[in-house]
Amino acid sequence: MKLIATNIKNLTDARFFAAYMPDMLVVPWTQAKDPVDILTWLDQVMPWIEGPVWAVEVPSDISGDDLLKIKDRGIKILIVKTEIRPVELRKDFQIFLRTAAHPTTKHDSDLFDGFIISDLDALSRVEEKNLRGEVFVELGSADDLSKVKPFLKQIDGFVLQGGDEEKVGIRSFDTLSDILEELRF
Repeated sequence: MKLIATNIKNLTDARFFAAYMPDMLVVPWTQAKDPVDILTWLDQVMPWIEGPVWAVEVPSDISGDDLLKIKDRGIKILIVKTEIRPVELRKDFQIFLRTAAHPTTKHDSDLFDGFIISDLDALSRVEEKNLRGEVFVELGSADDLSKVKPFLKQIDGFVLQGGDEEKVGIRSFDTLSDILEELRF
């Protein structure tokens, strides 16, 4: 199973997740009021973390100029909640859709390279994996894993979220550690 860590807002989260060798670390574009701040942060942090690929979770109305700035940093994966604009730049990125429901139409499958399902109740509608892209499930607690176990054959991995620091460099990882222990990462 693969592991994606999203909502990476600080070096503390990036280093914590890097120890578990995730396949992808995802930074929220909306983390900073000024996109230059997030780009500067990425420039500073990416060299410190080896192994995972980096991705950015972007709003659907992100500008073409901002997409080019992301692309210029070697980032090739975007996480979106709706179809990305401008469409012509989609060829430069893999696009993952974050959704509460399980995408079931061929249209959904063709538009996206992967799916992050955030509503565990949507898993009850998964009968077989018929999507073109990878399917990941977001976990919020170790208890969520029991809801996911019947569907392990239909998913490719799990998504965990980083969060805010209590103070710079200080953050509790108890819940995340419990989940990762259950997953045996």
